[in-house]
Amino acid sequence: TTKYTACECKPGYNQTCTELGPVTPSDYCQMNGVKYYNNCKTCENKCKLDSCPAGVSCTLEDCSGKYCDVGCATGYVNWCTKPETDCAKLGYTKSVSQCADGYLQCPYNSAAVFCEEQPVETCNIANCTKCKAGNPNECETCADGYYGYPITLVGQESHWTECKKLNAIEPSLCQVAFCETCSADKKTCLKCKSGYELNSGKCLALAKDCVYGYQSNGDCCTKQDHDDCSWKGPNGEMKPCKCLGSAGAIQ
Repeated sequence: TTKYTACECKPGYNQTCTELGPVTPSDYCQMNGVKYYNNCKTCENKCKLDSCPAGVSCTLEDCSGKYCDVGCATGYVNWCTKPETDCAKLGYTKSVSQCADGYLQCPYNSAAVFCEEQPVETCNIANCTKCKAGNPNECETCADGYYGYPITLVGQESHWTECKKLNAIEPSLCQVAFCETCSADKKTCLKCKSGYELNSGKCLALAKDCVYGYQSNGDCCTKQDHDDCSWKGPNGEMKPCKCLGSAGAIQ
């Protein structure tokens, strides 16, 4: 079979269509290794939507007359992407109409669907930023520069009914329970009251009437297992003890 190369293309076949391609790829004239077409595409012909859905921002493709989805319209949030709306600042909570991990669906209106009104909890205590849930007369968090009153000892539940200004009335009580002498910041005990033993800045009740072979450890009696048959308490004092030679036997 003999193949011929065109010496000259028919009238109209003078476009290479290198940008978007030809309208009919099979209709061409090839000359000197280059394909020439008579009709090139004016656009990519990539859009497929017959109409633009509600809540979606679209572009209309002239050549195809179809719409392309380019994202959500203003006030809407993309399918399962983080919303820009900060509901907490607006006094709202997240809607149940959302994807996992706080992501949202589109094309729902973020203002109407994502943010739902949350019940407003009142707080009757001045300078209190957060009252206890369901109790408007008991503060959980005081504003900066204020402290909760009455003062609560460490380890005890607070029941603040006032928020007092720090530079007006400073708390003077030690915040460590059963402490006789406290540190300057009132948070660490230096000396415990009678019947209590110092342990890492706190006061633990001494166990009483521990049987031979056991040592006081806070408010418990624990088995003594030191080879030298002596025990050094958390306050640094050495105490004599009697050890168990075997189960039920006392040395």
